[in-house]
Amino acid sequence: MKKGVRQGDPLSSVFGIGVDEQEVLRGAAPLGCKPDSLPFTYLGVPVGANMKFKKHWKPVIDRFYAKLSPWKAKTLSFGGRLTLSKAVLGSLPSYFMSIFVSPTGVLESLEKIRRQFLWGGGDNKYKIPWVSWGKVVTSKEKGGLGLGSLRAFNLAMIVKWWWGLKNNKSTLWRRVITGIHNLHNKPAKTLAKKTIPGIWSNIAGVIQELQKDGLSFDDIFKKQIRSFHSLLNAIGGFRPTPGIDFWKCALTDDGNYHVEPANDEVIIPWIHEIPIKVSAFVWRANLGRIPSNNALIRRGVPGVEDRCSWCSKENEDAAHILLHCPMEDSVWELIQVIGDLISFVKKWGSNKKRRNNLISVCFGTLWLLWKSRCDLLFKNVRTSPLRILDGVKSTVYSWLKHRRASCNYGWNEWCSCPLSCV
Repeated sequence: MKKGVRQGDPLSSVFGIGVDEQEVLRGAAPLGCKPDSLPFTYLGVPVGANMKFKKHWKPVIDRFYAKLSPWKAKTLSFGGRLTLSKAVLGSLPSYFMSIFVSPTGVLESLEKIRRQFLWGGGDNKYKIPWVSWGKVVTSKEKGGLGLGSLRAFNLAMIVKWWWGLKNNKSTLWRRVITGIHNLHNKPAKTLAKKTIPGIWSNIAGVIQELQKDGLSFDDIFKKQIRSFHSLLNAIGGFRPTPGIDFWKCALTDDGNYHVEPANDEVIIPWIHEIPIKVSAFVWRANLGRIPSNNALIRRGVPGVEDRCSWCSKENEDAAHILLHCPMEDSVWELIQVIGDLISFVKKWGSNKKRRNNLISVCFGTLWLLWKSRCDLLFKNVRTSPLRILDGVKSTVYSWLKHRRASCNYGWNEWCSCPLSCV
């Protein structure tokens, strides 16, 4: 017996276009197939559905919510929620968003799910969004968390089809689109025939969305001239290199189209040795977006005093908690003495591992100071500067020992001079 799906198997269906249900039923009976109607799903993609309606995006929204459910948010740290949010963006919607232009309502629903999950909310439970969403989705190189905008991702995936239309001239799909829309000898900016509806017309219509962001076709693609004899006659001494003309992407250095550059000032360094939750905390602290007493009062949280939990003398903001409080001054002084921080900073750029050691010690100090402040506030446990110092040494050593590819120094060497260990 031959295996596989054959005509007449229960999985096979017969569809009718422009005919009534009885006609489809009569046609399906002799074949042993089941009658069906549009729209239907094939390989996970809806066929025959108008994807401009939000209801046809329900499978994507449901899968998004299942992956970023509120109960998962309760069990993960901020760094874990950030990692999962990025992973979901790169996997779940990419199939749909590479073919269909997402309606505004769908993008808003998906972004709402990601936003609530990242800040730990959901199911009608409100959590303070400490940083604006526009800042969160901005790339790390520009001072954000690098979460990525769904709208930018969708537009970049769609514009990639333009790139294939202009450069993959030997592919079958390109020849079919060119023939259907009669693109032979048409201006370069013409991507579709306006009188022919369908998916490709929607893909070509993305230019209107790009224009809202101040981008035009010429801003994205430029044609590289290699054999244009009429141009040669027109400009005299110009000598093109032999070969055929091809298109270059004006947004990238190598001239090829990539989704990542189209989506898109280093504020803090993000290095592998430091856990994401710690780097994310320092990123928030640098913006002044941690739940200090002053920040909570500004956001209308009742029952909060504005004085520092440690010194009870000055207003408690992010800078005071981590840098200016007398408690922090004692800790930073000890860090400088043991690590010889001042002399090391003068030559910190000469060795990458030493530089990462310095960054790890600084980030670890900020992290342990914050944890000590929370212990005092919620557990009424006051930690001495010497104990915080011991915690910084052991915590950072654990990071480097387990997260660095090669760690050839021991605990005693690390305690004696941590910033010189490579």
